[in-house]
Amino acid sequence: MSALPLEEHPFYLFSSVHKRRLSHFPRVKARRVSANMILFVTKGSGAILINGALHSIEPFELYYLGPGMVVEAVVNPEPIEYFAVVFEPVTILKTRGQLSIYSAPTFPPTFYPGRIPLSSTQQAFAQMLSLYEESREKTVQDAFALRLKLEELLHTLTTNLSEQEQQRDTRIDQSISYMRKHLSEKITLDLLADAAHLSPTSFSRLFRKTIGMLPIDFLTRLRIDEAKKRLTQPDSRVKEVAAAVGFSNEFYFSRTFHRIVGVSPSIYIKRRQLRIAVASSLGFRENFEAIGVEPAVTVDLFRYPWMSDEEYERLYTAQMITLKEVQPDLIVGDHYHLDVREQLKQISPTVLFDFPAWDWRVNQMKLAELVNREREAEQVITRLDLRLHEVRHELKSTLGKERITIMQVNHRAIGIQGTCDHPLNEMLYSKLNLTPGKPVPDHMWRIEMAPEMMPCLETDRLFIQKHHLRAGSDHIFSRLQETLSWKSMDVVKKDRVQIIPNWFLMSWTPAGRDHILDSLLSLHNGTAIC
Repeated sequence: MSALPLEEHPFYLFSSVHKRRLSHFPRVKARRVSANMILFVTKGSGAILINGALHSIEPFELYYLGPGMVVEAVVNPEPIEYFAVVFEPVTILKTRGQLSIYSAPTFPPTFYPGRIPLSSTQQAFAQMLSLYEESREKTVQDAFALRLKLEELLHTLTTNLSEQEQQRDTRIDQSISYMRKHLSEKITLDLLADAAHLSPTSFSRLFRKTIGMLPIDFLTRLRIDEAKKRLTQPDSRVKEVAAAVGFSNEFYFSRTFHRIVGVSPSIYIKRRQLRIAVASSLGFRENFEAIGVEPAVTVDLFRYPWMSDEEYERLYTAQMITLKEVQPDLIVGDHYHLDVREQLKQISPTVLFDFPAWDWRVNQMKLAELVNREREAEQVITRLDLRLHEVRHELKSTLGKERITIMQVNHRAIGIQGTCDHPLNEMLYSKLNLTPGKPVPDHMWRIEMAPEMMPCLETDRLFIQKHHLRAGSDHIFSRLQETLSWKSMDVVKKDRVQIIPNWFLMSWTPAGRDHILDSLLSLHNGTAIC
């Protein structure tokens, strides 16, 4: 019979510490990490993909990498300097007075792949620098001292994380833990308050302040999330899943599930095999194509400003006939189709999205969930974010501090795009770090005005989209060109005004965002944007 270990201790063997620079190449080829290491960035910035997750690299940040992780980096023109501490985690087992050392397969669960969050990096940096300096003159006699310094560094990181976790109110965590453990049971507000050792009123107030929603609403979300996992399992049945997540009434479960997810549980079960139709004015087809789903048909039933009654009736009738002929399993549409929801539901089950957040990533993930393509959507988003980092630094070297202004001319007015609250604004001014012209609003997504009211823009490049041409945007543009402000602007005199396609719409889809990046890169060669 083998002896049972009486004591077990974690132990870390120091291997080496290096100071390195990443430079010369815009992208570092993907590599598989072969050892445990902690990276401390001291200079430069860029991006790093760790197991498919994108992290921005900034000075004085720490990262943990372990064996088997796949790493790919994008470097700015300015090189990145970092320290890399390589070590081996082992386990010491004490059995009947005898010590045995075994290699530990992974790093302690305190750390997760990627960035190690620290409120203060000065102590960690000083310890790493000391470790590096002493390792340069390392002898056999120094090995024990270096191992102790490694232990001090790891202890500093662990303590820092523990202090951050202790700052949270554990009472809310206790109530959430109670929810998870008793998900299939009847859970009342009183039971949750008891688990948090608070009165029901105080508990509700604290929970909403901490989590952002009422406890019962959060509980419902937990139950639906668990239901979604169970519904994807083979041979799952709606009635059994409903009971397993705490719904005694199957009908009420289905209604709640549909309200939160957008489709019924029975459709959710077969979501990867659905034949979908798209009813969208916002390019939903491109969102689906980006994740490998080809819609059976795409229609646009929105009545645009230039359409007469007769034209819209012809369009509407023809597209509804097409939908009926295709007979899709599900129709997915945008909020521009709310007026025809009932007509669409007569053909097939319909889900229409009126996204509360102007975040294209969130919207892409919600659409992907309908067809069981969340993983594919995450990969698309990650790759686009990585490309944004690459393009950002290419534009920095070519455009420098040139000021960029985006304008939309529609059939009513002109609009100057702001720097926030829209995917295009976020892309240009936040992700790509382009410099906005003046006056570009920094507190709203767009400001509209009559062309005669436009101020003299201080900008080096002006991009204009003519929206709803058939409704009269060209007339508004002609009025704009006759104004004194237009004629006096340097950007007009230097002929640096370019007409662009609908970047506002394109910024919502992966293919559209790629096209915008290609267009901006074409500025390098002096080719026309299209």
